[in-house]
Amino acid sequence: MFEYKKNVSVAFNFHPWMENAIFSYADSAAIHLHIYLQLPYSFSSFLKNLFQWLRVGINFGNMPVSPWVIAFHAGLTGIFGLYFVFWLRLNMFETLKYLSGIGAFTFIAGNRLLRAIVTFWSVDKAERAFALKLNPHGKIRRR
Repeated sequence: MFEYKKNVSVAFNFHPWMENAIFSYADSAAIHLHIYLQLPYSFSSFLKNLFQWLRVGINFGNMPVSPWVIAFHAGLTGIFGLYFVFWLRLNMFETLKYLSGIGAFTFIAGNRLLRAIVTFWSVDKAERAFALKLNPHGKIRRR
């Protein structure tokens, strides 16, 4: 049923260029094809981002004047700073211990900030309703 051949020979035929090839694994000379041009002087990235934010429509006039604005952003900065310190020297459990305090503060400050935003916009509710009657397309321009 099964036949086995005992004297089987296998011959490999290499390409002619490989027969006398010498393979070298030494470093090759560097190839300098791409030379990037020096860019002309441009403004700093801070100024570019500032004008881009103005173009996109960032508006600090819609932010209420409240101490919770500063507290919430300070809490967020503290969380990002804690992540940086965690990356440098803290372990996970120490980080969670500090994060519980900073996170609770940021949560309360964020809740109060949202309340301040709601009261800021609800004061002008009558003015916005009157403006919608005058302008049915819904575009309201704040002063």
